[in-house]
Amino acid sequence: MEQGTRKPALQGLLAALGSLTLLLGAFRILRPLEALLALVCLGLIRQVTRKAPEAPAADNEKFWMLFNGTSDAVFIRDDSRFMGAAPFLEANDMACRRLGYTLEELRKLAPRDIALPEDEARLQAVNEALQAQGHAIFECAVRTKGGEVYPVEVHVHHMRLGGRTVILSMLRDITARKRTEEVMRHLSQAVAQSPVAIVITDTQGRITFVNRRAQETTGYTEAELLGRNPRILNSGFNPPEIFRELWAAITAGQVWDGDLQNKRKTGELFWGHATISPILDDAGAITHFMSFMEDITGEKQLREQLRHAQKLEAVGQLAGGVAHDFNNILQVINGYGTLIQMTLPEGDSNRSAVGEIMKAAERAAHLTHSLLAFSRKQIMNPKNVDLNAVVTNVDKFLRRVIGEDIQLKLQRSEEPLPVKVDVGQIEQVLMNLATNARDAMPAGGVLTVATSFVETDHQFEQSHGFGRAGRYALITVTDNGCGMDEATQKRIFDPFFSTKEMGRGTGLGLSIVYGIVKQHGGYVVAASELKVGTTFRIYLPLVPEPADGEGEPLAVQPQVKGTETILVAEDEAGVRGMVEMVLRKYGYRVLLAADGREAVAQFQAHRDEIQLILMDIIMPHLGGRQAFEEIQALDPQVKVLFTSGYTADFIKSRGDLGQGMELVMKPVQPLELLRRIRGMLDRTLPAPVE
Repeated sequence: MEQGTRKPALQGLLAALGSLTLLLGAFRILRPLEALLALVCLGLIRQVTRKAPEAPAADNEKFWMLFNGTSDAVFIRDDSRFMGAAPFLEANDMACRRLGYTLEELRKLAPRDIALPEDEARLQAVNEALQAQGHAIFECAVRTKGGEVYPVEVHVHHMRLGGRTVILSMLRDITARKRTEEVMRHLSQAVAQSPVAIVITDTQGRITFVNRRAQETTGYTEAELLGRNPRILNSGFNPPEIFRELWAAITAGQVWDGDLQNKRKTGELFWGHATISPILDDAGAITHFMSFMEDITGEKQLREQLRHAQKLEAVGQLAGGVAHDFNNILQVINGYGTLIQMTLPEGDSNRSAVGEIMKAAERAAHLTHSLLAFSRKQIMNPKNVDLNAVVTNVDKFLRRVIGEDIQLKLQRSEEPLPVKVDVGQIEQVLMNLATNARDAMPAGGVLTVATSFVETDHQFEQSHGFGRAGRYALITVTDNGCGMDEATQKRIFDPFFSTKEMGRGTGLGLSIVYGIVKQHGGYVVAASELKVGTTFRIYLPLVPEPADGEGEPLAVQPQVKGTETILVAEDEAGVRGMVEMVLRKYGYRVLLAADGREAVAQFQAHRDEIQLILMDIIMPHLGGRQAFEEIQALDPQVKVLFTSGYTADFIKSRGDLGQGMELVMKPVQPLELLRRIRGMLDRTLPAPVE
């Protein structure tokens, strides 16, 4: 575009540019860049006006270079109204390129022709500021000839020169800046709203930034954290070497990753998984350190529960693996030992020796039952009972356990608490807790056992990391003994963990409590404080059915002798021989079978003589349940008493027992076995359905 085409449009403005004072005034108003452009424009006006002497050619060329050399679009209008319809008087080459118009086309357009309609109100406000202050800066969008819209930053200056009004406008494309601002805005929002706590420190360890999550996690406000050192969060339980490793890594430009036990403003401890990395400048120098920390307290609790469950499973597998063989061995020891003891006269020197053998066998049997209870593989015999009655019935046993120097207080709920439990196992739970309480109060104290109704919500699950909202019967067992520290509390339910001296306890007491309660679908929670005492809370699910009358006086035990014929099916020769001897001693006639197939054959041969089958439930060739089904097809009224030394889950995997079937677990004392046999023989079975 030739310069000569610009001159006619600006005639009449020469008089406005004749004074240097006015030019300096313009410089005082404008910032340096705008002043330079004003100088360019004034020079341009001088060059295109024919009413003044021509400037030297060198100056003319310099002005045009400056005017068209800027990277911003520059416009000049002769109009005192910013939103007026007067067209542009002049525009530089960049304005033409940015908007896609020729200079002639721009001279026919006004600002409102390239602005968006929605910006008109803003432009009007800018016009008012321009009239009042003489200059304004604002942002808006412009539309090109081709329809493209992009954002610009506009600097406008209102100048009166020689009685005329000149408006100088400079438009700068800020598309890249807007894109960067948008990215920064999203990044800022992401940091502020991040679910992970973010903390930035300088190289001296002073906190310079924290996001909202960091404040929520630590309990400190932003004002309380800025300028402080992150060590205010240190719980004091982290090994010192972990901080040496951390500092050495990040100061060497590496990333450190690990778990830290921290402390909130309230003093509450929490676990945080932290990733700390250095922030480098363009030269590679460390300027700051940034930490991303996630509260993993709940995850730690779940890990701990998983670890405990894995221990339970490991011990349970061990117990289940040896239970069958061990129980059969104990059955033989108990059986023959009892028979020998019964035949020895009073005063016999061997009687006490046999008694010691029997006591050792009893302890071994109790240990096996404890392991199975601990691993939740013990056979349960649940009944609907009122928990208050269970606690009442165990009163005298608890007093015997704790001794006379400890006071026992029972606080029973006034309302019934119907639960479905194995009464013997719940009594064992209370006995184990009482034993622990006694050991925690060597100088005496108070043991309180209370029952109550409680309804839990989701907050219970969130605070403990387990549980389910619902209605529960609550047993609270509290002592005022020596208490436990936090480290001990974390391990009290671990198998074989004990704070007692060697030889005093197996370390299974509380593990058994845990296993029994879990097997009943309940939860156990412990809380303790050193020199204050310990409280155990046991949650057992309530059931809608009323109690079955548990707790009523026991009926008179039946006689154990008889003359009936009993088929004994047992694959273990030692157990089979012992049972045969016991039954014959008490008057019974005995037929023997070494497995299920022999049992069926024996019954076929003596079906009219056999009144009861005593059969191991797991046998080779043909299992006890399958053998009994074949026998029952021959005689639906035949009675059976199953025995087993296997674990509950192993037995259950073979199917549930049918109606009228009972199971006695090995090892069982001979007299107890005789009572169960006599009870089955005297029971009247319901008539078969036609």
